[in-house]
Amino acid sequence: MPIPVYRRIAFDLKQKILTGQYAPGSLLPPESRLQELYQVSRTTVRRAISQLVEGNYVTVRQGYGTEVTDKHLPMGFHKFHNVTEITECFAPGYDRAHTRTALFHVTPCAAPPEAAQALELTPGAPVYRIVRRFDIEGALFACMVNYVRRDIAPGLDGYPTPFDLYSLLSREFHVDFKEGSERITACVATCAEAQMLGIPVGSPLLQMNRIAWSNRGPIEYVVTHLRPDVYCLQVSMEGLPTYKR
Repeated sequence: MPIPVYRRIAFDLKQKILTGQYAPGSLLPPESRLQELYQVSRTTVRRAISQLVEGNYVTVRQGYGTEVTDKHLPMGFHKFHNVTEITECFAPGYDRAHTRTALFHVTPCAAPPEAAQALELTPGAPVYRIVRRFDIEGALFACMVNYVRRDIAPGLDGYPTPFDLYSLLSREFHVDFKEGSERITACVATCAEAQMLGIPVGSPLLQMNRIAWSNRGPIEYVVTHLRPDVYCLQVSMEGLPTYKR
């Protein structure tokens, strides 16, 4: 599946921002100029800009223009500035070397609405559902559900498990990971997560939602649930913030 035009435009603008062609605090060309540059409609330009807004590369200011933000200092209440590293951490008593895949199951299924939207499919379109569960030192701490487009990896359910998904997609189907977006939120365990992780319904969990893109368009939508009493992420920063409003 070819990458949609608005995604290609967003990627091109993002590269220009990251390389300094559009510096923090400067304005992107107006929509009319972007229409001319990319030979597309205003709707397509606006969809591309929305992608940049979601990634915190730009901020749209009514009556002023589209301003490039400092990517190292996201807008909002809690500011992560000059990020140098994001590290996975486990609670004391848990050795990361002893993590293990406790379950790995691949089945064809119809895409549920949320996965279909992320993969730019119609609800009910054919996908593969990969269910995984992980333990550390014998304690279940994470469950992951991946939805993979069936048209880009036909026969995926026939490969021996467990496998590294991105390596297999690259090796067998020439589909290479290009970029991804991951959102981290808090939630409580439903009956499904409680059963998978052996915890009470309503227990607090970290939830990670990822969309992965390849050279052929969206390939994967992932929902991961993790026990925060076992697992967390640590963000390392250095220096003073440089972003000024």
